[in-house]
Amino acid sequence: MTTDSATIDSLDFPTPAYAVADEVADLLFREARTIGAFTDQPVSDDELAAVYDLLKWGPTAMNTSPRTPPRATATASSPHR
Repeated sequence: MTTDSATIDSLDFPTPAYAVADEVADLLFREARTIGAFTDQPVSDDELAAVYDLLKWGPTAMNTSPRTPPRATATASSPHR
């Protein structure tokens, strides 16, 4: 059985209440990638604060907040701990 695409296109399906804008879906799901490499460029305190501000609202294991943000400000003469 085949269905004419014009028939399907004419149907008016309601948009779910939880739908997000396409730009948001692109950013979060369609274009998001895992970083597999790093640069030697320094990271500012403001950038670290912005990353932490986003991470603190993310899901955690059983609401225990087990993640510890990495210390990205260490230099060769001051090892991170």
